Amino acid sequence: MCRAETVDRRGDGVNGDRVLELWAEFTAGGNLTPAEKSELLGALQADENLRRKLMRNDEIDALLQGSARKESDGASFPEVFAQRLAAQHDATRFVDKIRTRLGEETLTPRRLARHAWRAPRGEASRRLLLPALVAASLLLTIIVTMAGHGGVKPSPQGIERRPESPEIAHPEPASRPPVAEQSSKSRDSRPPKAADPAPRPSDQPDPKPARPEPPRPEVIPTPEPATPREDNAPAKPPAPAPAVPRKTESVAATLEQVEGDAGVLAGASRTPAKAGQGLLAGQGLGVAGPKGFAAVLFPDKTRLEIDAGTELTDLFDVDAPGKDARGKRLFLKRGTLTAAVARQPADRPMVVRTPHGEARVVGTTLRLVVEPGSTRLEVMEGRVQLKRFSDGKTADVPAGHFAVAATGADFAAKFIPVDEILLLPRPEKVKLIGEDWKLIRDEKAPGGLALDVPWSLKRLPRGADKARHPGSFASFTFQADAGKDYSVWVRGYCSASKDRLTYDCIGLEAVNGEFSRSASLFGAAGKSFMLVDNLAAYDTYGWINDQHPTTSPSPVTVRFARTGTQTLRLYALEAPVRIAAVWLSATQRSLPPADQEGPKAEKK
Repeated sequence: MCRAETVDRRGDGVNGDRVLELWAEFTAGGNLTPAEKSELLGALQADENLRRKLMRNDEIDALLQGSARKESDGASFPEVFAQRLAAQHDATRFVDKIRTRLGEETLTPRRLARHAWRAPRGEASRRLLLPALVAASLLLTIIVTMAGHGGVKPSPQGIERRPESPEIAHPEPASRPPVAEQSSKSRDSRPPKAADPAPRPSDQPDPKPARPEPPRPEVIPTPEPATPREDNAPAKPPAPAPAVPRKTESVAATLEQVEGDAGVLAGASRTPAKAGQGLLAGQGLGVAGPKGFAAVLFPDKTRLEIDAGTELTDLFDVDAPGKDARGKRLFLKRGTLTAAVARQPADRPMVVRTPHGEARVVGTTLRLVVEPGSTRLEVMEGRVQLKRFSDGKTADVPAGHFAVAATGADFAAKFIPVDEILLLPRPEKVKLIGEDWKLIRDEKAPGGLALDVPWSLKRLPRGADKARHPGSFASFTFQADAGKDYSVWVRGYCSASKDRLTYDCIGLEAVNGEFSRSASLFGAAGKSFMLVDNLAAYDTYGWINDQHPTTSPSPVTVRFARTGTQTLRLYALEAPVRIAAVWLSATQRSLPPADQEGPKAEKK
C-alpha cells in the first residue's frame, strides 16, 4: 500500500526521489539498512519543507491504521487520531519520533502483514504515488465525516459533557510505546460501556497507567431508553382498598306491644317505635308520656315490660356458645322495668346494669326501679343476685323480697310488703283454659287488651256446685302477702244489647285463699269462690265488687294462706261480658272512680 502525498522532489542537496523512496519503504514497515536510515534522517533534519510534507504523510498513515478498527469499535479511531496528532503537533518532535522508530521499533503481526508487500522503487513508485494520495484523501474525508456524526457516543447517563482542556503529556522519544499499544491503552482508559455482551481479548486492562484523555468535542446527548429510577417513577394509582365485610346486624328482640310515646334509640337518634318492629343488637328503647308502654319479646320468650318514663340502651341477646360469650344484657338508665326471664344458660346469665349496680338473672320474674341515687330490685319468682357498684358487695334476693343498691343504704334482701296487685289481661300474665275466654284488642281498655266472652255462649245454669262447674277459665299468677285482706275490684261491663241483667255475671276462685263472703252457688267450696254480678250497670268499663256498685255495704276481700305466688281464676257464668282489669288492694276500701285504671302508683 502506498501512503504518501505529493512531495517536492527538489531538496537542498538532497535527492527528493531517493528520500521519497526511503520514506515509502519506512512507512510500509520495511527494514532499512543503517545507511538508509541515516540518509532518511539526515534529509528530514536538513529540509524543513520536507519535514512538513512527510509529517502530513505520517498523519494519513495513522488515520489509515485507525480505520481498520473503525468497524469494530466506533469510538477508537477518533481517539487514536487525536493522540497521534498530539504526539506530532510540531516538526521537531516529528523528527524525534522518526529517529525513535528507526532505532527501536519492532515488527508487530500487523506490520509483518504489510511488510509482505514491498513498495516499488524508482520511477514505478512515483507513478503509483499520486493515485494513492488521491484515494487516501477521499478516504480521510469519509472517515472524518463518519467520526463527526457517530464516532463518539454519548455517555450512558445521557449527561452533557463539555470539552475540558487537560494538559497534554508529551512523552519522551525513548519511552514512547508503539502506535498499536498506544491505541489499545486509549481504548482501555475510557469508561466501560453501559452494556457489553462479551469482552474481547483486546479489551483486557493494560497494567501500565492510562494516559490522560485528550480534549473531546462537545457532544449533545441523545436520550436512550432506560429504566426510570424508583424515586422518579410516576406515582402509581393507589391500590383499591380491600373490601371490608359488612357487619351483619342481628335482631336481638321484637317489639311486641307499643302504646303512647315510645321510640327506638340508636346512639343519639330516636325513631318512633312500632309493634312488630325488630330491635337490633345494641339498640335501646325510650318510653315517655303518662300512658306510654312497651313490651319486648326475645326469641326464647323472655319478656320485658317498659313503663312510662323509662329508658334502656345497649340491648343484646345471648351470645352463641364460645370463649368470652355473654348472655342477654342491657343498660337501664332510668324508670321501671318488669322482666319475666326464661331459663338462661348457667354460664351466660342475663345481666341488667344500672348506674348503681347490676342484676344477674338465670330465670325469674323481677322488677327494677331506677331513681336518682338508687336502684331497687324486687323478685317475684326465683332468685336474683344484685351487685352494688359503690363497694362491690353482692346480695342474693329470693322471691318475695327486695334489695336497694344505694350508697350508704342498708344492702340486704328484705321482705316485700305487697299492698297493691293489678292484674291486666296481657299474654304473659293470663293463661286461658278452654274456649270460653278470648283475649281481644280493645282501645278503651287500659293496655289495649281485654278478656271477652262472646254472645254465642249460652247462660250457665244456677245452683251448680264445683264438681259440675265447667273447666273453662282465665288464670292469673301473682305475688301476695299472707294474712292480709285485699279488697277485690273488677273493671268491666256487659256487652249485650238486650236483656242485659240476664247476661252480666262472672265468678272468681282464689286458689289457697278465702273470700270474706262466700258464694253459696258453689256449695262447700264457696269460701274460695266469689260472684261478681250486675256488670250490666255499665255501658263501658267501670269498677264493681260483688253486686251493684252503689248498694254494696262493704267490698268483698280475700286473704291468702301463705306468702308468695298466688293464683286467681275467672269463670264466665253469664255472657256476653268483657273484663279489662282485676285489682287487689290493701288500701282501696271504697269504690274507685270509673275512669281510674288502677292504683295511683301503678299505671299498668
